[in-house]
Amino acid sequence: MTLPIWRDKIAAIIASAEANQHASEARLNAKQVAMAADLARLLFMVRDAGRTMAYIEKDALANLSHAQASAEAGYASE
Repeated sequence: MTLPIWRDKIAAIIASAEANQHASEARLNAKQVAMAADLARLLFMVRDAGRTMAYIEKDALANLSHAQASAEAGYASE
């Protein structure tokens, strides 16, 4: 049996608990969004590093070899 004078106190406790629950859910959602953003950033960095490595292996090293061959031919002709 609850006394009528406790109803307001019980209602305040329930409201406080609900507010704490909503705040916890909001913090959880914010953390999930932050983690998703970090994951997207890291995946971009991995893809970008892959593209850079592919460029270096395919184009940059080939161009360097051509430049070296041209330089050697130039020195040989002198």
